[in-house]
Amino acid sequence: MYVNDGSVDHFRSQSTHRGLVYEWSNLRFSSSLMNSSKKTREVLDPYVVGAGWFEVLLPSMEMVARFERIPEEHHALVKATLEALPLVHDERVVRLRREWYAVFREGKLTLDGLRGFAPLIADAVERWMREQPDVPLP
Repeated sequence: MYVNDGSVDHFRSQSTHRGLVYEWSNLRFSSSLMNSSKKTREVLDPYVVGAGWFEVLLPSMEMVARFERIPEEHHALVKATLEALPLVHDERVVRLRREWYAVFREGKLTLDGLRGFAPLIADAVERWMREQPDVPLP
C-alpha cells in the first residue's frame, strides 16, 4: 500500500548482518511504522510474497494470511512477520486502508487507480463484487 512516510530499510539488520550494510540487494522501501516495528527481527521478504498470500477483508479492512495459498516453507516466517509488524488490525494501518477505500468510493480513483496505490484493497473490492454482485460495497 502506498505510504508517503517511507524510507530505505536494511532488510537484514545492520547489527546482525554487517556484511550486507552496503549491498543494494539488502535494501527495501518501508514505511516508517513498519521499519520501526521490525527492528532487528527477521520478517518475510516482500520480494518473495506471492499473489493471493494475503487479503484485506471488507468492511473491517483487516489483513489476513491465506496459509492455504502460501508455500509451507514460508509459514513460520509469515507468522513471525504478522507478530512483528502491525499489519493485521493496527488502527494506524487500518485507518490508512480506510482512507484509500474512501477515495475509491468517492469516485476519485478508479479500481485500476486503487490497484496502483492499494492493491489488496482493490482485490477485496473485486472479490466482493464477484462473490456478492447484488450487495452494494460497504
